[in-house]
Amino acid sequence: MPIQMTVDKEKIKILPPPDPGWKVLRLTGFKPKTNSKKDGVNFNPVLEIENCPPDKNKFVFNSLSNKLDAFLLDFCHGFGFELEVGGALPGGFEGEPNDPKTWQYKGPLMGKTFEAECFTSTYNNRDSLKIKQIRCKVVGCKERHNTNWN
Repeated sequence: MPIQMTVDKEKIKILPPPDPGWKVLRLTGFKPKTNSKKDGVNFNPVLEIENCPPDKNKFVFNSLSNKLDAFLLDFCHGFGFELEVGGALPGGFEGEPNDPKTWQYKGPLMGKTFEAECFTSTYNNRDSLKIKQIRCKVVGCKERHNTNWN
């Protein structure tokens, strides 16, 4: 007789997202992929919540497109870094040039933290935490940063 794997349906219910508000987020990686129009890349940073004990080890997932220069600037400034010449993320990626799924980030942002105001977003009847704005760490910054990433 074959062995069957079973689970308790009550135990696998979708957990609610973390509470909205200001969070310290640590960059633990990127999951880049080509955008739906095939004319750019969504970097898809993986951001772990740091400062909130009930939310420790939970993540905030937000798209980060190379087509939205202002958001890339906010993202870098949140870590205290400037964009590189040409608007690139500091350090860059290694991998097959035409296949973003193979890209591995090799730069100074990895493992660093920034502060972001987060809100609850609903998509396909599922709630998740998204970034509303990022607090800039660049000393003397004169840039006007976005206050609504959505």
